[in-house]
Amino acid sequence: MDNPDLKYIKKHYGEHFAKLCRECFPSILEYPGMLVDIISSKFDEVSTLYRDILPNKEAFRNYIINVFNSRVKQKQGIKTDKTPQELLDDAGYILCPECKTEQDIQSYFKYYAYGEELCTFLGGRLNSCRVWFAIKKDVEKIKRENFSNPQRQDEYGTSVISIQFTRGKSCVLSIKNRYNHKVANPDATFGNNLDNIIPGLTDAFKKEFNLNVDISSNKDFFIDGYVTASNGKTYKKILELDGKIFCENNYVIYDNGEIENFDKAQYLLVENYLFDFSKKTILKMDVPRSNDSFLNSIGTIKDMKVTVDKDKRKVITITPKDGENITIVADRENHFVEYHNSNVKEIGNEFLMHNNRMEVFDVPNVEKIGNFCLYKNVLLKTLCAKNVKHIGSQFLEFNESLTEIDLPELNMVENDFIAFNKSISQVNLPKLQYIGSRFLKDNDSLKVVFLPSAKLIGYNFLFNNKTIKELYLPNAEIIMSSCLCYNNSLEKLNIANVKEIGDYCFEQNQTLTSLYMPYIEKIGSCFFSNSNSLRNVTIKRNACLGSRTSLNEPNCAITYVDSQKGPSKE
Repeated sequence: MDNPDLKYIKKHYGEHFAKLCRECFPSILEYPGMLVDIISSKFDEVSTLYRDILPNKEAFRNYIINVFNSRVKQKQGIKTDKTPQELLDDAGYILCPECKTEQDIQSYFKYYAYGEELCTFLGGRLNSCRVWFAIKKDVEKIKRENFSNPQRQDEYGTSVISIQFTRGKSCVLSIKNRYNHKVANPDATFGNNLDNIIPGLTDAFKKEFNLNVDISSNKDFFIDGYVTASNGKTYKKILELDGKIFCENNYVIYDNGEIENFDKAQYLLVENYLFDFSKKTILKMDVPRSNDSFLNSIGTIKDMKVTVDKDKRKVITITPKDGENITIVADRENHFVEYHNSNVKEIGNEFLMHNNRMEVFDVPNVEKIGNFCLYKNVLLKTLCAKNVKHIGSQFLEFNESLTEIDLPELNMVENDFIAFNKSISQVNLPKLQYIGSRFLKDNDSLKVVFLPSAKLIGYNFLFNNKTIKELYLPNAEIIMSSCLCYNNSLEKLNIANVKEIGDYCFEQNQTLTSLYMPYIEKIGSCFFSNSNSLRNVTIKRNACLGSRTSLNEPNCAITYVDSQKGPSKE
């Protein structure tokens, strides 16, 4: 990449993006500084720009060319009544028929010297382009060895040209040189303007081959996950909250269009938090009514520094006034991905509730976690909270990546505990007694659940968990409505001490055959409804049975027991 524009783009936007620009904009590279000026005025420097643009490569190319055309105000081509074949004949060329097959393309390989073959010959070009070759009439007299100092527009370089138009709504032209990459910008021979070969050739190609080379209507370009500010420049979003858009490279875009940028030498913006390494402070940038407890979990800061690891992640080390160092890791796009804090004992409500990238949450000494902790996180794989006793509502709801839960001291969880996670296959909660509604709702991987200490179980417990085969709740006393609904795999169930069961529990189960509930006092309606597998059930005498339960089926034998007496069949 000897071109100065491409060198700049490679340094600031990455090698892959520079290669994309070389491929798409050979004509613009004819104007020194022009492509750099366009790209830098339209796109912030982010490492993932190439990856994010690639799915919309054609729209990106058309957008940049349109910006270029508006700047140089290119003149309309000359009109003509001649055909491309006639015009090129006048210019001393033979226009060969359009290449329709790979064999057609390979037939021109013979015109190229070793090491100067077009990339077109590697195959697959017809998927993206329409291809023609034009050959000088006296091509056999023009020898490569006569040109020791190749120039793109010399007689040899232009004696065989490949004329290629991209397929799609807008056809972008590239005229490829016989020298290939032995000369500067070989994909922009004749400035990628057919009229520079002979006036009127552009118009003739458009009419003869039905080509749309007018891309003036492509005025806008959008990338998913980016925002275009009032200055016309596009920035990559980290997070959008309360009328503010937090972007990579320490940019904040406000709802009035104002843009603020914080000096990288002093600041680091991670999601909606601004780390000030000069003042040793962290500023929450969204509206005050947000109750995110992240800052409270940090405490008073004595020192703070940032380093970059081998994966180009930012590792923030915080030395608190009291306790051990806290480590926070942000990824290359400035999302929180790791949180290590052995000092915190209580995490309040809404802790990083908008974060969706955290992978490691390490709080070994925390005892209580509030509501909405990591509410939108989908990527957490490692959870270390071995001393937590109480977890509030919506903890890790919508997480998709956690595969096991090991919380040996947990005593109480409120509603929606890790609901909608499909991957959890192991659960170790030996001291959990009080369980809120929708506990582990919609899981597809659990097969055995053992909660030896559970006493009170809320609504929709394990709702829509269709794979569970064994459920052990030996000390549960109250199970509220819709426990394990829509499970058709349950083969073993221990609820021996249950006293009260709500409506619709174990609905649609077709596999369990026996059930032992000697202390049950009340069973809600539709208990094991739409289930006909139960054959032997033991319940307390005079237990109150709801309507439409499988216990009323004729093939279900019931054994009644008294609390002081042994079982008796009736």
